[in-house]
Amino acid sequence: MDLCILLGCDYCDKIKGIGPKNALKLIQEHKSIEKIIQSLDKSKHQVPENFAFEEARRLFREPEVANADDLELKWEKPDEEGLVRKQF
Repeated sequence: MDLCILLGCDYCDKIKGIGPKNALKLIQEHKSIEKIIQSLDKSKHQVPENFAFEEARRLFREPEVANADDLELKWEKPDEEGLVRKQF
């Protein structure tokens, strides 16, 4: 989970300068984001000011999921013209 967060996820920013190889190496060595942050060379890797990795972990562990019984799905013919048309 921490590896996914380091690589970048929808729930928080990532640490600049840490790519896939470096992230894997850091996780293998330090085991957690907290320990990685403590050991980082801050001149090379800028940790975002509001790095919400703990909240990201919580959302991965306890996702907010709608109750299926409360949803009403309505299947209709797709709007092919709208799908093809570029919208900016």
